[in-house]
Amino acid sequence: MLTLLSSSAWDVLQRRSVFRESTPLAEAGERVERVVTEEYITRVVAMRDAAARNLLITQAYCDLSIEAADLLGSGAAINWCTMAAWASRRAGQSIRGEDLPGQKLVARAAARVPGARLLLDVMRDVSREVGEGNREVFLEVAPAFAGFTRAYRSGDDALAAFFAGFTQGPPERGGQDILRRAFELYLEAARAPAGKHKAELLYAANLHVALQEQTRLQGRIAAAMPGGPTTRVIVTKALLELELGGGTAIHRLGEDLPNGPFGEHLEALEDPELVTFVLRYDADIASTCGSRAERWDSLADRMRFIVELFRLHGSDASLFEEPLGAAEWLARTGRPRPRRPFLSRPPR
Repeated sequence: MLTLLSSSAWDVLQRRSVFRESTPLAEAGERVERVVTEEYITRVVAMRDAAARNLLITQAYCDLSIEAADLLGSGAAINWCTMAAWASRRAGQSIRGEDLPGQKLVARAAARVPGARLLLDVMRDVSREVGEGNREVFLEVAPAFAGFTRAYRSGDDALAAFFAGFTQGPPERGGQDILRRAFELYLEAARAPAGKHKAELLYAANLHVALQEQTRLQGRIAAAMPGGPTTRVIVTKALLELELGGGTAIHRLGEDLPNGPFGEHLEALEDPELVTFVLRYDADIASTCGSRAERWDSLADRMRFIVELFRLHGSDASLFEEPLGAAEWLARTGRPRPRRPFLSRPPR
C-alpha cells in the first residue's frame, strides 16, 4: 500500500512559506487520462510538480483499481490499487501541506521553541520524501497492473512476455520476485470461480504487492519519521492515521484495528501459502488484536498493520468510490474530470 509515510507527524504543523498556497492544479486537469497505460504512467512520473503529479497518481490508482476488479471478476473484493488510491490521497495532503485538526495549537507551541526554523525545514524534507515515495511506488507498481490487464486480454503469449519482464531478486536488491508472485496470484484469482479460494488468492496477491512496495519505501519512510526511537513511538501512537472510503473508516496506525468482521470469505484463512505469509507478521491470525504499529518506520510493524487492514476491508465496496470527488477535482484543477470510458460505477 502506497505511502502511509505520508501521515507524518509534522503534518500537524502550520503551513508556512515552504509550501505553496493552495491554487488550482491546472496541470493535472490538463494531463489527466482515464485509461491508464504504461505510456501515460511514464508521462505522469516525469511531472515536476509533486502536488499535480500526486493528483494524477491518486486518480490513476482509482481507475486501475476498477479496471482490475472488472478483469478479475472480483466484485466488491478490493485489489492493491483500491487501497493505494486512498493512501495516495492521504499522501497528497502531506505533499500540499494542508491543515489538520489541532495544527494551530501545535504551530503556536513550535513558534515558542528554540529551533522552530528547524521544524519547518523538517516539514519541507518530509514533503519531499512523501512526494518521491508516491512517485517511486507508482512507477514500479502501476505499470505492472496496466501491463497485466493488457496481457490478460491479449492471451497466453502476452502473459508469458509480461511475467518474463520482472527483474529477478528480492526487493532489497532491486528485484521483483515478490511483485511477480503477486501477479501470478492475481492471474490464478482471475481464473478461479467466485468463492473462498478466489477471495484468498486476491488477499494473498494484495499482501505480496504491499510487501514489495513497503520494502522499497523503507529508506524514505525512515527519513520522513522525525526524532529518535522514543519520538517515533509517540508519533506513531498519537498522530498517524489513514482515512478510507470518504470517511467511512478512519484508522489510527498506532492503535489496533477494529475486531472484524473481516472481508467476505476471509474470516478463517485456509490456503497454506497465505496462512504462512500472514503468520510472518501477525501472531493472532483469528483477530485484529495486536495489529497496531509500535513504530511506523519498522517494516515488520507496518506489515502487521497492513496485513490486517487488507483483511478487514477485503470486500469494502466504499473503497471503490472516487477518493477525489467531482467537486474537489474541479476546485483543485479548475476543470471537470473526464468520464471513465469503461465501468461507469464502482463494483458492488
